Amino acid sequence: MGQLHWMISLIPDAVLNWIYILIIAAGVSGVLASWLARWIPFYGNYAKILKPLGIVLIVLGVLAVLYHGHLWYTEK
Repeated sequence: MGQLHWMISLIPDAVLNWIYILIIAAGVSGVLASWLARWIPFYGNYAKILKPLGIVLIVLGVLAVLYHGHLWYTEK
């Protein structure tokens, strides 16, 4: 776990925050797209894939934010 902490500490905090925001935004847009896909005939088949993928991205983004906050808190 120390090596992961070391590698993440090389990336500036502002860049990490943008990466986390983009992961969460991609997850939310995937969930919304899957919700809208029910009414589009040729796109409806992908709704079954987009919804779980969007949920996984949201969960990973939130966990990454929490892990980064934990690293920030333990450094001080």
